[in-house]
Amino acid sequence: MPVLRLVACGLVAAIACVAPAGAQQPTGSILSGRQQEASDRPADVGFSSLTGTVSDRLGGQMSGVTVTLTHSESGARRTTTTASDGTFELANLPGGAYALLLSREGFARTYLGLGLDDNERATETITMQVESVSDTLRVVSGTAASLLTPVRPSTPRPASSGDRICSADGSSCVVPARKVSGLGPQYPVSARDRGVEGVVIAEATIDEQGSISDVRLLRSVDEQLDTTVLEAVRQWQYLPTTLNGVPTASLLNLTVEFVIAGR
Repeated sequence: MPVLRLVACGLVAAIACVAPAGAQQPTGSILSGRQQEASDRPADVGFSSLTGTVSDRLGGQMSGVTVTLTHSESGARRTTTTASDGTFELANLPGGAYALLLSREGFARTYLGLGLDDNERATETITMQVESVSDTLRVVSGTAASLLTPVRPSTPRPASSGDRICSADGSSCVVPARKVSGLGPQYPVSARDRGVEGVVIAEATIDEQGSISDVRLLRSVDEQLDTTVLEAVRQWQYLPTTLNGVPTASLLNLTVEFVIAGR
């Protein structure tokens, strides 16, 4: 029966064509439910972390420092506080650019920009500086403005315990600098006659001995007004800032407003 034998062979060949051994599934074929779920799931996002150690300029570990990390693009903010050993950790952070802010009473705010890659474990070592001393004066017409009654530097009044700023555990104690002598700038007669008024801003360093050094102008109004401010500031004397009882240098920020009376 040749016809039947031909049909049977045709069926066997057809079955072999449908599922030959070792053949790959053609493109566009239907995946199993589990395979489809896996293909639809996005790749895992790699999260990063930031750890750090905060110390003062003498190397002391600083506890109680508020640490704020802000994502530059989204504005998302994370905040923590340093432990007793001065360390902090922020985990599960998406990659990107960040702004880091550290703050604690008695110390200048510290800013740091940083970038985190996905799955990065970043570490920072940060030193905070003592807070600046600020003073504001108003000089009217040509009257000399006395800052303090001069006292002998050899008999300074000791700082009271109320001046001391410490963390909750008593570490990193700061006593801000205090002026003990010095006269304020006078209004130059010629500047007053020319009708010159304005605000002069200067910055200087109060060194470990309480003397003024490195005086510099941040805002200038008139050469005569600038000069009288700089000359006066250089004569001032301070009890220096102390950190854990050790004299340390600090910045002085000075604002002097010159006003002509009756105007």
